[in-house]
Amino acid sequence: MPRRTVIIPVLGALLTSGLLIASVFAQEVPGGPDLDTNLEHPFNACLLDTCEAQRARCTASAGGDAALLAICEAYVMQCIDACRAGDAGYVFPPLPSSQPDPVPVPEPLPEPIVAPEPAPLPVPEPEPEPVPVPTPLPVTETVPDEEPEPEPPAAPPEERDEEEEPSLEMTLDLPVQPTGEELAEETREETDALIREMADEDVFRRIPEVMSLGEGGEDEAEWKPSQEEPGQDVSEYVILIGDLDDDGLPDGIEDFVPEGDPTAEALSSGAPLGQPQGAGEEDPEFTVEESQPQEGMRILRGHCDPDAICLIYVYSYVPVVLAVKTDASGNYVYDISDYVGSGSHVAYVTVTDKTGKIAKKSSPFSFVVEEAQAADAPEALPVLDVDVEEATPDYLIWYVLGATGLVLIGVGLALSLRKRAP
Repeated sequence: MPRRTVIIPVLGALLTSGLLIASVFAQEVPGGPDLDTNLEHPFNACLLDTCEAQRARCTASAGGDAALLAICEAYVMQCIDACRAGDAGYVFPPLPSSQPDPVPVPEPLPEPIVAPEPAPLPVPEPEPEPVPVPTPLPVTETVPDEEPEPEPPAAPPEERDEEEEPSLEMTLDLPVQPTGEELAEETREETDALIREMADEDVFRRIPEVMSLGEGGEDEAEWKPSQEEPGQDVSEYVILIGDLDDDGLPDGIEDFVPEGDPTAEALSSGAPLGQPQGAGEEDPEFTVEESQPQEGMRILRGHCDPDAICLIYVYSYVPVVLAVKTDASGNYVYDISDYVGSGSHVAYVTVTDKTGKIAKKSSPFSFVVEEAQAADAPEALPVLDVDVEEATPDYLIWYVLGATGLVLIGVGLALSLRKRAP
């Protein structure tokens, strides 16, 4: 058999085996295209079930000791690294014993010596008041009045241009991150008019003075109409994050929507979203809080309805709305590093009915993002913010190359059989 006939199928087999191994390895390596923002991913489950649960126990054991709390945070960082390496069984080491120094018992103070009260001083008799002597009035000479100089004619009033309509080029001169109550009525009307114009033209542009959105989230943001209930005074639009395919549902949750979920139905139907400031029933089981910031990340976590789509509202006047899927116990985590800018903010977690009205909500949670922290925030969290669609074309390359290897094997076998035939 000629050597060329043997080499071709061998090379094809080696190429196919290598590509299949590389394809399997690419699917199993953490950070590959199978990652998703849902808590069902192994890394996110490890982060919540292993690291967050042990952090709570470690923090309780520290009892407010600053040194022990710092050791707990170091253990959390080691746990996150273990989760990234695929080790979901990391266990926090025990905290070192910290016995407080005994508090010295102060010696009893001696009883104070009471000084005798001094004898009252004699009251002096009042002196008679002097009789005032009248002073003579000064004699003034009469001076004839001078004629006043004529005033120059007043300048004609300047002609003012008619009030300009709000445009996309306008900016608002306001304090950093005011709440809706701090905005004057005129400023609210100007803001709503500017947003209406952008929404009509399908354009999104940040207005830093009246919204909580950070620079990193501008590419994933879109205007979503809002509805106002009686007694509310809220913005006409909210900012929905993550719906890049314009189907109403943020891309990170659309593959994990429970059947019949009312919040998901309101999003997909395009219904205007209600706002929790001044509307909805406050549920004590609904919570939102901030985890200890780590490596530039800012993570909100808490509790909502179990196995449901919940909405996190982060306020200034125009709120940012983030959709999250809870686990079977109602827990959730969300990295807001890219979506919240510097300033003071107020957050709620909510669910809506099918029409978009707020059905239940948490109590408000206030927090502050410093300017330096917002500037140092990473572009994306490697685990919780992965675009599956961008990674998909890599598999096509593996499949094409694998098919090419199979074709080479077939050609080599055909040539071999042909040479052996009489």
